[in-house]
Amino acid sequence: MKIIGMVHLKALPGYGQHTSMVDVIEYAVESAKILEQGGVNEILIENTGDDPHQKYVTPEIISAFTYVALEIKSTEIDAKIQIFTRIFSSNTSNTHTLCNFQKPQ
Repeated sequence: MKIIGMVHLKALPGYGQHTSMVDVIEYAVESAKILEQGGVNEILIENTGDDPHQKYVTPEIISAFTYVALEIKSTEIDAKIQIFTRIFSSNTSNTHTLCNFQKPQ
């Protein structure tokens, strides 16, 4: 049976709430290890701490996700990346999944 957990990243570069990539990495890896110890065998990594989500994904966000995924590789969990962005249509804005990749091998 596959159990999927979620690693919610702290704010990434380009957001006012971002502190440092060291903080983002330490929190993400620790979260992944806790999930692994709890029996989770697959995780999704999301940019939940990015508020509000940007309309477009910047190179900084993609680089940050790549860095996090490479660091999480130290666990035995299969990780997938899900980047949220804001898509505007008429008077409403919704957050959608922009991409979903398997972790680098």
